[in-house]
Amino acid sequence: MPHHRSAADDRMIIGLDFDNTIIAYDDVFRAAACARELIRSDDGLRRKREIRDAIRRSPDGERKWQDLQGFVYGRGIVDARLFDGVEDFLRRCRDGGHRVLIISHKTRYGHFDPTGTDLREAALDWMEARGFFERGALGITRGDVSFHDTRADKLRGIAKLGCTHFIDDLEEVLSDPSFPRDVERILFGECSATPSCRGYPSYPTWSEISAAFFSTAAVPSFAGRESGAPEPDRTLSTDVARRLVGGPIDSIEPAGQGRNSRVYRVVSAGRPFALKHYLRTHRDKRDRLGTEVDALEMLQRGA
Repeated sequence: MPHHRSAADDRMIIGLDFDNTIIAYDDVFRAAACARELIRSDDGLRRKREIRDAIRRSPDGERKWQDLQGFVYGRGIVDARLFDGVEDFLRRCRDGGHRVLIISHKTRYGHFDPTGTDLREAALDWMEARGFFERGALGITRGDVSFHDTRADKLRGIAKLGCTHFIDDLEEVLSDPSFPRDVERILFGECSATPSCRGYPSYPTWSEISAAFFSTAAVPSFAGRESGAPEPDRTLSTDVARRLVGGPIDSIEPAGQGRNSRVYRVVSAGRPFALKHYLRTHRDKRDRLGTEVDALEMLQRGA
């Protein structure tokens, strides 16, 4: 992902959402909802959003859901788990000299929590218990974590802190018109395929996010490319490759380049594929892909 530049300029500031991006609550929500008889144990609901939607459809459902959230994000957070692959991603960021910031939309107290549990302190305690702030561990300090009362405050925080990239599980955050324009957006989860989600890549696992960021060393620029032309975004290339092959990407490596294109060797489930990226800029809108496809079809017809 990113646009690889010289080693001196290649340091990223990667912002991460917290709830349901770093920390997984599905099992906690299900156990707490069953204990409160908000859902049945045999109803097959497993994901947080499924549980939320079912509770909201019940009488006084919104209040019940808010109350449940207050418990899970507060006292219940101790039973939440770290998403698989997050720790590896953080270590790779640390080893590469990239800064990671956790930027969360989280109020200090739950709206309907009678215990008055401080949700922000609960989140910090959860991170501390899992070694987030240990010296030399994951490269994160308490000062790298910020909480915001509203989504608008969170978006301003992303811009103010100078993030080059931001990873979130919510399309509505990444697609917000106020989202900082110069920050690369990455969705953790499956894109809904709505128009708002087509402007940035999505990955259902952290291992795929790591592959998108770190699967190759710095990639050279196009030889003789037009001045001011953007570098191909390897995150987007990985996302395109995943959609084309219909499965997770094990690795994506540069295999060659010319004046007008770049070729990647893609491996998925042990099978190799080739992915070709064509240069196209605001001043040069020639359809190089279409021209090459037409030429190949002509050769095939003449074979």
